Amino acid sequence: MKKHQFQALAASLVASAALLAIPAASHAALIVDLQASTGWVTGGVTSNRTGTDTIGDFDGGGTNNDRRNVIAFNTTTPMFTSGQLPVQSGTFYGGKNNTFFGTNATLVGANNQIFDGGGLSGADRYVLGSAANPGASFLQTAALVSLWNKTDFLNSGATNQVNITSNTAFSVQLGAQAAMTARWLVQIGGLYYVSNENFTTSTNLTGQVRNSTGITTTTWAPIDLTANGGNLTATPGTYASLTLDDIQSVGVYASYSASSIQNARWTLEGFSVDALVVPEPSTYAMLLGGIITLLLFRRRRA
Repeated sequence: MKKHQFQALAASLVASAALLAIPAASHAALIVDLQASTGWVTGGVTSNRTGTDTIGDFDGGGTNNDRRNVIAFNTTTPMFTSGQLPVQSGTFYGGKNNTFFGTNATLVGANNQIFDGGGLSGADRYVLGSAANPGASFLQTAALVSLWNKTDFLNSGATNQVNITSNTAFSVQLGAQAAMTARWLVQIGGLYYVSNENFTTSTNLTGQVRNSTGITTTTWAPIDLTANGGNLTATPGTYASLTLDDIQSVGVYASYSASSIQNARWTLEGFSVDALVVPEPSTYAMLLGGIITLLLFRRRRA
């Protein structure tokens, strides 16, 4: 190769590498977009996961007359497969816990299904929890986590960095049979955090739309969702400021403690998150840099 040809090639490669090293513009986009609809299913669909019943003394009362039904939290087996619910953003993970204290140990189990209207007016819905009656004046607790993983994020969120930058980024349509306290949930690195910002669900299983108002300014507490066998009984840590960059998962954490509730169920009809998707720098620039180095080395040897 002649000197001027080599110089022209090297200059071209350097220019190409510089252009490729410039990342594409960041863009705001929905990374989760589960829209409330009457068209999810035409009949009931049973969850991909089932609960495990345990009888014991969970309240320390000395009598094995308490009952717990748990779908242990995990992020490897979705609640419903894409084939069970072929809608956008339909795949989510998580777990649930229903514990009845001082109730009949022969109490029947729980449901975890998608209903066509849920037997109620309104949209199709996930109905999670227990249709069991704890009995009058008996205490029960419940917890629910619905989590969307980065691998399922929309609009290139699965392959790029995702940052939460808007105070109104989260929206959910959630209802329950008893008033539940619900909080937003994020994963950063290997840790899960729940928001100090919270809201109370309806009490008639009709999903109400709730939007975040201060998601970037509220404080957050770490929570170990895998503790105690993943039965969601862990207490959140201390609330503190948190920068919502490089998000790995998003969702909702809801719980309640109540007595004399006929059933312990909740419904999820919609969930969306708007985030800033930040493209990663191209690896092609590094590849071209290597080529240039080899050419220069070859030129010097020549």
